[in-house]
Amino acid sequence: MASEFDEKNTTVVFPMKENQPTSEPLALPPALPAPAPASTTILPSVNALPPPAAQPPVPVGGTQVLGSPAPVNTNEIPARLQFLVRESGVIVEHEVEKVLIIGRRNSSTPVDIDLADHAGQDLGISRNHLKIEIINKRLTIRDLETVNGTLLNGKQMKAHQPYELKHGDELKPGRMHLKVYFIHR
Repeated sequence: MASEFDEKNTTVVFPMKENQPTSEPLALPPALPAPAPASTTILPSVNALPPPAAQPPVPVGGTQVLGSPAPVNTNEIPARLQFLVRESGVIVEHEVEKVLIIGRRNSSTPVDIDLADHAGQDLGISRNHLKIEIINKRLTIRDLETVNGTLLNGKQMKAHQPYELKHGDELKPGRMHLKVYFIHR
């Protein structure tokens, strides 16, 4: 059975066989190969998860909070990060690099993860809001002294202070809500 892949809407369409009754389930073809990963990929959200209980942020070198929301090897740097934007229900995915800047892109301010298309300006996202970087083999995040600040798991982050970023963390840069997922490949 042939299938069509509509990349714009990331929808897979399976045409029905001739004379196939609509009451019978369709036989699914083999899985389609995944498209080549781009630098930044926006995926539609399948299920928005409820926010976890607030946990205090962990400064780098501090005591690690036990009880990760999902079984993930926290000793490994993930290959990719996913951010569920709760306001739009969209997942923004990006490869992990030595340094990533999250904010709002404009002609003079390049960012790696652009939140402008997700009502970033209306929700108080600065042009350079957050910096994610690898320090001592750990993924860290810091607020770049923004006007509207950032909460990490419900606690205010101090400007320029690196905090360990973990799978399942809740970020609130400005008034936007982001859920963090680590993707190991």
